[in-house]
Amino acid sequence: MMVGKPKGSRSKDYDDKRKELLVRAGRLFLKVPTEKLSLRQIAEGVGVTIPTLNHYFGGREGIITAFLEHTWQSAQYHLNEAAQPTGELADCIRSKLTNVVDAMLNYELEKLHIFGMTEGLGNKILGPAYLNFFLEPTLQACEKWLKYYQLDGSVDADVELRFAAVALYSPLLILLMHQNQLGGSAVREASIDQFIEQHSKNFLKYLGK
Repeated sequence: MMVGKPKGSRSKDYDDKRKELLVRAGRLFLKVPTEKLSLRQIAEGVGVTIPTLNHYFGGREGIITAFLEHTWQSAQYHLNEAAQPTGELADCIRSKLTNVVDAMLNYELEKLHIFGMTEGLGNKILGPAYLNFFLEPTLQACEKWLKYYQLDGSVDADVELRFAAVALYSPLLILLMHQNQLGGSAVREASIDQFIEQHSKNFLKYLGK
């Protein structure tokens, strides 16, 4: 006797097709991350119909949320690495900032941030999706390695680690967007390496050391 699939279950073909669509959509989204594509444009860009996208994702916000979640799932190894302390506190700070610059400039992290903010700002669904799957995991990874140094006495006990994570990364993200996406390298060029050195020293003082 043949046994049917349990009600509500999905086939492997369904999951594979969904992942394939997310990969195609990701390439499309990051081509011009500031462009808010309509559902029709997304469908055309990935080579399917609107009903197909609706079937797999439930609409425009659904596929964008799924893409952000897919990116988060794919980044688990890197997030775990980003949460690990490395050497002395001062060296770790410089290393983490350098790693962010490398990821932003060479591995499309900057485009992902821009895409997430473009879609998320002012949107009650996509804003929290960007926070939950992208910005918060980055900040929480930072909080974890800062906690290690707080426990060994390298960071003052009264430092709020959540705010410290924001204080570490926010200036760097703004400078990179200033230099690259906003054309700041032609308006007022800045040395990223010099910034990292100066910011690392200032952040060490912020931590009470």
